[in-house]
Amino acid sequence: MQISFFSFVYIAVMFVLIGVAKEFLRIPIMFAGSIIYIYHLSPDAAVILLTVTICVYFAGLIAGFCKEKGYQKLCGAVCVIGSLASACSLLFFKYIPGLLVPIGFSFYIFSSISYLIDIRRGDVKVEKNIFKFALFMTWCPKFISGPIERGSSFFPQLDRLKEVRLFDIDVLVEALVYISWGAFLKVAIADNLAAYTDFVFEHHDACGSVWMAVASLFYTLQIYADFAGYSYAAFGISLLFGLRLTENFRNPYLAANISDFWRRWHVSLSNFFRDYVYIPLGGSRKGQLRKILNLIIVFMLSGIWHGVGTGFLIWGGLHALYNVIYVLTHRYTDRYPVSRVLVRILTFIGVSFAWIFFRIGDAGLAFTYIKDMVSITPVFSIFFMVLEGMGISTREFKLLMAWIIIMILLELIANRHKKSVPDMVLSLNFTLREAFCLFFVVITLIFGNYGPDIDSNLIYMQF
Repeated sequence: MQISFFSFVYIAVMFVLIGVAKEFLRIPIMFAGSIIYIYHLSPDAAVILLTVTICVYFAGLIAGFCKEKGYQKLCGAVCVIGSLASACSLLFFKYIPGLLVPIGFSFYIFSSISYLIDIRRGDVKVEKNIFKFALFMTWCPKFISGPIERGSSFFPQLDRLKEVRLFDIDVLVEALVYISWGAFLKVAIADNLAAYTDFVFEHHDACGSVWMAVASLFYTLQIYADFAGYSYAAFGISLLFGLRLTENFRNPYLAANISDFWRRWHVSLSNFFRDYVYIPLGGSRKGQLRKILNLIIVFMLSGIWHGVGTGFLIWGGLHALYNVIYVLTHRYTDRYPVSRVLVRILTFIGVSFAWIFFRIGDAGLAFTYIKDMVSITPVFSIFFMVLEGMGISTREFKLLMAWIIIMILLELIANRHKKSVPDMVLSLNFTLREAFCLFFVVITLIFGNYGPDIDSNLIYMQF
């Protein structure tokens, strides 16, 4: 992965511009900068995003007007129609053959749906300032892969943006910790793991069962390092400009059970489905059978959201199954320490197994992969032959293992303190925090310029 020079320049220029501009110009400048950056990534995505933004903005104004005049049912109808139109546009791009989903489309569509539903519920006020609303929809650090922000948390921050001191040393250090950790996860771990997983998943018939199992585990780590790395970096970049996004990951692979996993993985999406699908369907308030049905609906919808392939449906179905089993058994397994440990291990194994269907996308091909993975083939000879066939040296492999061990150890320590890794680092003294940042910045720069020559796009860009 070649680290994007444009991204560095963009952040630096935006930071300086906002720092020297009058306070009332901060939001317009941030909006303009976001659109320029998005246009740089994809002109089509920028046009579609602006179109959706304008439509949802006026839908919100109409709903607000109806509410002010006492036409509650009409307000609700406008919000429902606007939400359905947003959902239909998402289905249109995802399921019409030949159409490519614009970058970040799912994430800002979900933000628009939550905005309109929250107006109907009275959880958020209609935002009449078009620049504030446009920035809510287009803020570029969250544009590509989220998190899915809510107006109820984002708009109050925009209201306070004039008072934010951008050159506060404590905020700069906090931002640097998040950015350096996120960049390390993405560049040093996720992109390097991709060199292995891409090769094995595409040539598994020549790799042997051991490498197939290793690739499955590697993908489990890769998708976390890729998505969480982006999320941490987006969080840190937003901090530079006075905005605090939702923390999307909370050491998910150390979850106590599958329900706990979904409180830690892709938190903003989990919260979206909980608040706008699960609870409106009745949640757990209408008995055990209804709760199970609601869980199945939520996870099947999550599978559909992620992709059109049958593999995504199986992935959603597996997580529905895992959650149903947990609902039916947790009152027994939670009683004993040994069973709690076993549930923790089985949760990780179950999540890793489901990722195979997610990675391949096609259920038939995924089942073939699994069948071949459990076959018996020689272990060490094929393992190192495949490594050599990838064009990767043993030294590079060992170095990657070192980065993975560092990641796991830091996650374990942070989880023990019930914090994320950046939060844990920020609780240390200034010298240790700076050493942390320096180490991971150097590693990121080295691997960013001399790492594997692969397509290093973010995995969740396609959703």
